[in-house]
Amino acid sequence: MTNSDFCNYVPFTHPRAAELLAGHFRAWREAKSGHPAAQENRALVFFCIGTVNVPGDSLGPLVGEALTRRAALLQAKSVFVTGSVREPIHALNLAERYTFTRQQHPDALIVAVDAGLGLHGQVGSFAMWEGSLSPGIALDKDLPPVGDFGIAGIVGTCGSESFQALQNASPRMVKKMADRIAHAICRI
Repeated sequence: MTNSDFCNYVPFTHPRAAELLAGHFRAWREAKSGHPAAQENRALVFFCIGTVNVPGDSLGPLVGEALTRRAALLQAKSVFVTGSVREPIHALNLAERYTFTRQQHPDALIVAVDAGLGLHGQVGSFAMWEGSLSPGIALDKDLPPVGDFGIAGIVGTCGSESFQALQNASPRMVKKMADRIAHAICRI
């Protein structure tokens, strides 16, 4: 999931979860943009990974779908989204879509958004970190790391039955988590 030594966790049920996530997104942009006046011009791209064919893996596409309805508002803030229910980013097209996104937004900061598996006490939390995200790691997939930052919604527990954990994830919880992330992105 992460190529970083440090993660922040926020439970999606926290009353200020969207505000806390938005604060992280703004801080990431500010930290990487140098001068504070440049921060609003530095584009952020949310690279939403997953498929709706597996309930637990639908987090990224659901975030992307919610945000595509707000594209004009986001683009005015130099925030862009790729990956949605209609145009998912998955194992078969990940490398191609990431290369294309980097070409379209060469100076942007890319925030990879994906579902993840964690420890029992982390289920229902958002994990956020500086550094790339390694999609498919819980399923032993060998996919390229993506993003400058990562956010994963922990939807189940990792272990020998990781695919089962994604299959059995609560669609309702995943949808609520996706809505919370989308709401936070709109608050940037």
